[in-house]
Amino acid sequence: MVRTEDMNEIPSAEQYAEAFRMAEELPGGYLKMLRFQYNQPNCAVTARKLAEAVGYRSYNAANLHYGTLGRLVGEVLDRNPNRGWKVLATGEHPAGEEFNWIMRPEVAEALEKLGWVRDSEDPPEPKEAEEKDSY
Repeated sequence: MVRTEDMNEIPSAEQYAEAFRMAEELPGGYLKMLRFQYNQPNCAVTARKLAEAVGYRSYNAANLHYGTLGRLVGEVLDRNPNRGWKVLATGEHPAGEEFNWIMRPEVAEALEKLGWVRDSEDPPEPKEAEEKDSY
């Protein structure tokens, strides 16, 4: 198993979708974070805004959980899990403003493919295999 130290090879939306499917037992807070970020302009969010939206007591908890989710997804994708949040997003620190996580387009597309972008409190139900027509 070869792990890359950088994200020069960004996983495809299909790879992200598969990683999210494999990690479906994640607590609902993780999915709520992704859903909230997806619904922000340019899919950009600060830790403080994310903490308020998800109900964390501090932005430090949002930082911790976002990094943990990135590490988990990184492990499933066979990317260096120590990259943390960088597996899910890029970032920018506009002058005089808080740092923004900007969701990778491939992550946004994966969430769309999975139907996980609706803005609700509950995580989506796993999709069952379609039943075959009965005779």
